[in-house]
Order: sequence, then structure tokens, then C-alpha cells
Amino acid sequence: MGKKSGAAVKKKENNLPATPEMLGLETFDTGDLIIPRFKIVQPTSKEGNPGNFRNNLTNEEVDRLNIVVLSASKGRVCWGDNIDEDPICRSSDGLKPSENVENPVNAICGNKENGMRFEPVCPNAVWGEKNERPLCDEVINLLCISRDDGVPFFISLHGMQLKPTKSMLSAIALRRKSLYEYGASLKLKETSNHKGKYFVVQFEDLTENPETEKENYRSLFFQFAGYPIDRTFEEEKRIKDAEQDDIPI
Repeated sequence: MGKKSGAAVKKKENNLPATPEMLGLETFDTGDLIIPRFKIVQPTSKEGNPGNFRNNLTNEEVDRLNIVVLSASKGRVCWGDNIDEDPICRSSDGLKPSENVENPVNAICGNKENGMRFEPVCPNAVWGEKNERPLCDEVINLLCISRDDGVPFFISLHGMQLKPTKSMLSAIALRRKSLYEYGASLKLKETSNHKGKYFVVQFEDLTENPETEKENYRSLFFQFAGYPIDRTFEEEKRIKDAEQDDIPI
């Protein structure tokens, strides 16, 4: 047999693995999937039990997520007057509004060149004079694999969630390791300030995965890392619109 081309290898990596539990899905790939997203249920949230993580597609709730982070990306999210409502604008790359935003606040969020810090262009992305967070704030999207059942999911973290998230990512990066080489438990800690009570993520038990597991998680990285989170946001909106219109799925 001749040498396989790079395209053939890439296609093989993106196909879903044909395991005994997944027979019948051999012709499907990651482009056919909808990866769910977990949200943090806060005391002000309209749905769910505060202090839990809630799956946006199944409404399942858990108080702990045992994870391996495959990739991390930076975006932005712009809230209106009520942070508990859907955001009025968002960006998956942190520089321009996502294509699925119907009425973006501005044509671009800001600029970032040659490794420099983000420079806001949109007025909503500018910090206040008293160090007040802008309406359009940074968000870190983590693409994870559940160590319990092997299911991929996203979790989007912003505001007070950024500090512990960056600390966890830095702990791995400073070891010059890939994210998939480590696992952790994700929990929520109750805290409060002048605005009231809320929950903040805690990354616990950050440990290096056994060598026997690293190759599996590396394979999952190549399988799912190219999945656009905008597709998950689109599915969230479709489900919400269907519920409002009472359209059976």
C-alpha cells in the first residue's frame, strides 16, 4: 500500500470511533454532533438549583465535574441590563462578533496583534473609571471530556470565574505540558460580596494523567478540538425558540 496522505489521516482522526457501544455511527463525524455546554446555576438563575452545573441540552444537574480539559479559547460576551438574561452580543474569538449574533453591538470588539494585550474598540468593551468590568467582558471557553463517562462538553467562564480558571491553565502551561495530560475536579464554592451571594468555580485535585490514558485524551483532542462553540450556541437558541413556540421536536 502507498503512503497515506495527510488528508486521509485527518479524516480518520475526526471520525467517531467504532466501539462496541457505538456501532451504527461509523459514517458520522464530529461535524454531525452537538456538544453540550454546562452552565453555573447562580442564586439569581431562573432555572436549576444554585450551586450546581446544569447541562444546557439535557437540563441534567451535577454538583461536581471530573474533567480533562482538551482546549481553552478566549472570547467575549456582552450582557444587557440583566446578566441573567441571554447576552446581547458575543464573540467566539474575542475580536469580532460571532456570525450567529443577529444584532451585534459593534462591527469589531477590539484588536490584538503580535501577542499584545487586547485593545478594545467597542465602547462596551472599555473598563470603567473605577475599575468596573465592561458590559462586554472576556470569557474563557473550556472544551472538556468527562472522566466519568467520556462525554465532551463546553463550559464558559467569565467575571469572577476567570481568576481560578487562569490559575489552573497556568499551572499546566508552566509545566510545559499539554492540557489533556492533566485531570481535575471542578466544584463550586459559595461566596458573597456587596452584590450578594454567588458561586465561584474551584479546580481541585489537579493531577497528571497516567501514561496509559494520555494517548486516548490526545486522540480526543484531535477529534474534537476543531469543533466551533458557535454551533453549540446555535443549538441552545434553537431549543429555546422551539420551547417558546411550542413546536414538537
